[in-house]
Amino acid sequence: MSEAAAPSSKAVWERVWARADLRPRLAIVLVCLLAILPGFFTTPPLDRDESRYAQASRQMLETGDFVEIRFQDEARNKKPAGVYWMQAASAAVLGGAEAAPIWAYRIPSFIGVVGAALLTWWAGLALFDRRIALLGALLAGASLGAVVEGHIAKTDAMLLLTVVAAQGALARAYLSARRGEEAPGWGITTIFWVAQGAGILVKGPITPMVSALTFVVLAIVDKDIKWGLRLRPVSGAAIAALIAAPWLIAIWIATGGAFFVDAVGGDMGGKLLSGQEQHGGIPGYHLLLLSLMFWPAGLFVWPALACAWQARAADAVRFCIAWALPTWLVFELTPTKLPHYVLPTYPAIALLVAAFLLSAQADGFRILRRVSVSIWVLITLLLAVAAVAAPAFFGAGAYWLIAPLAVLIAATALYVGWSAWREASVRAALLGVAVGLAAMALIFQLTLPALTDLALSPRLTAAVERHEGPGSPPAVSSGYSEPSLVFALGTETLLGAPETAAEHLAATQGAVALVTQHRRERFLARAGELGLVLEEREVIEGFNYSGGDPLTISVYRAGEHRP
Repeated sequence: MSEAAAPSSKAVWERVWARADLRPRLAIVLVCLLAILPGFFTTPPLDRDESRYAQASRQMLETGDFVEIRFQDEARNKKPAGVYWMQAASAAVLGGAEAAPIWAYRIPSFIGVVGAALLTWWAGLALFDRRIALLGALLAGASLGAVVEGHIAKTDAMLLLTVVAAQGALARAYLSARRGEEAPGWGITTIFWVAQGAGILVKGPITPMVSALTFVVLAIVDKDIKWGLRLRPVSGAAIAALIAAPWLIAIWIATGGAFFVDAVGGDMGGKLLSGQEQHGGIPGYHLLLLSLMFWPAGLFVWPALACAWQARAADAVRFCIAWALPTWLVFELTPTKLPHYVLPTYPAIALLVAAFLLSAQADGFRILRRVSVSIWVLITLLLAVAAVAAPAFFGAGAYWLIAPLAVLIAATALYVGWSAWREASVRAALLGVAVGLAAMALIFQLTLPALTDLALSPRLTAAVERHEGPGSPPAVSSGYSEPSLVFALGTETLLGAPETAAEHLAATQGAVALVTQHRRERFLARAGELGLVLEEREVIEGFNYSGGDPLTISVYRAGEHRP
């Protein structure tokens, strides 16, 4: 084939971009599907937050009480009911309280990530041009932080959707004022305030906080607060109140105000005053994790942020900085830290990276670019190694297909790094995303199922089903009380002391007891006092990743009483 007939690599990528630009929403959804679907249906219930959310949502279906939130008999006065309602609705359609699998409860998170990526494109259209909006949305949807949350049945993916919806509307109000254009109509105003009300029902004050901090920073920098009136704050606040207030009033009445005491004074206050549940970290924690949590979209994240700071006089760039920076600082200064806390800032960062790559500045910041690329390559190589090594440590050995796929991913990552080392380009960024999608598919679809030592709850559930008597009486567990076990075995599962386990076997014909090794002696002593003849049906060994300790758990059933 002649040189003229053979399309260059640059020409191929231009064609890809042209086609994606014609159908941007389709391209965004496709990338999100490739990122989230691997492992979505096969990953077992995770401890501890996912299983608590899913179990509480299931209990709403079981009891018909959609006001109070409970995990078994314990009130969960931590987060509002919005996501629980969404999970309950999804589970009701996909099998109901008894039959819905864990992935049914993950559907709202899946919708949250896909919706947030599409809304990043919508926000980017207001701030930049079509190509920056599209690239930013692809990067936001493919980031590891978003992909992980899309696999988990909890609040943060849907929170991200409400934040991006609100920020897209806020951007239109801000830029229309800066450009001397007409104020946004009621449609944009309604989107903003509906997002605020929905955000409150999903995770309390986070969505309003992000928007308020953005407004305050811009008002201070520009010395102008009048543009905020374009969002009709009086009537808009009424819209948000109509969405959030009914449940807030109902839960106040139902709990006598205990929900607010626990949620504000306990949960939120604990996070603000100390490292709650041992999730502490020094200031700079989130910054240190940025390259990992924004991977594989972060191939050029560090030069992009430096470029954005230099270009902060531009209205669109200034808005993105005002969106990301103050919220980031709040979470850096909060003693309790988890990697996903700064997820609401990722769409702004993704748009800044896209703007950098499609600007004339992309060839600058050579040192920062090479540092950023080196970190990206290192993370990818470490993940490829972990994909192969983890099953050897926490399973029966790697599935034969994992190793060659990991080698292929590592080799491609080195090629991407070599290309990005020479120049910052959209082509390199998208190749990096493609490598990342392949690596995440490998880990979620092949590696995680191979970690059988970590899958204690599924293995214990299978053991209970093998050994329980007719009628499937409730099981009891002593020493292992992870929420995933309750979700797997059902709401009636008992968790308690070893004496309680023995008493349950004595009182419930055909019941099964799960007893850890360190509680075995007390369990056997109480069983002897009750005259039980015990049958140790099975012994299961594994590693409790939530507690960080290896466990040996015996599966018992009661035989005949002694004469």
